Amino acid sequence: QSIPIDAIQQFLEQSIVLDENEIEQWPYIISSYDGHLMASSGDIIYVSDIPKESKIVKYSIYRKGASYVAPKQAHGKVAGEILGFEALYIGDAIIQKRGDPASAIITIADKEVMKGDRLFPHTNEGRTNEFVPRTTINVMKGTILSVLDGVSEISQYQVVVLNLGKEQGLEVGNVLGVYQSGYV
Repeated sequence: QSIPIDAIQQFLEQSIVLDENEIEQWPYIISSYDGHLMASSGDIIYVSDIPKESKIVKYSIYRKGASYVAPKQAHGKVAGEILGFEALYIGDAIIQKRGDPASAIITIADKEVMKGDRLFPHTNEGRTNEFVPRTTINVMKGTILSVLDGVSEISQYQVVVLNLGKEQGLEVGNVLGVYQSGYV
């Protein structure tokens, strides 16, 4: 049976794992309207490198977080090898005026918005309206690298980062089980 996107949307919107230099390609905040070091909901910010041809007005604000490293030799990766970086969700903004710099207003701020934070466009490109849970084609064995929001125990509806992905054959909708406690 399919899972409606509305039931899991909150888990998909803000969690991103990035390649090493991916976030460096995104538009970035150069200052706030009043020149303060930090900004919040309702504040105006100035953003550089918004593509001139872009019609997108709604963006999420992210900050590069900690690295995710391979815990052991597996899936062709060496222990300690960087697998990706956490993108910390900071908030949302809407472009008010195009240009370089563009001006935007912060609509949501979960954390303080700072100079250097990056903007990622909100698009529905590549999104589906529902997920169909299914087993993986191959047997997969992986490790939970992180639990988002820094908790040490997990339960249903929590977001985790795995050392598995497309390279290992994982697809959208695959269902995985947890078979070993972290306390061994």
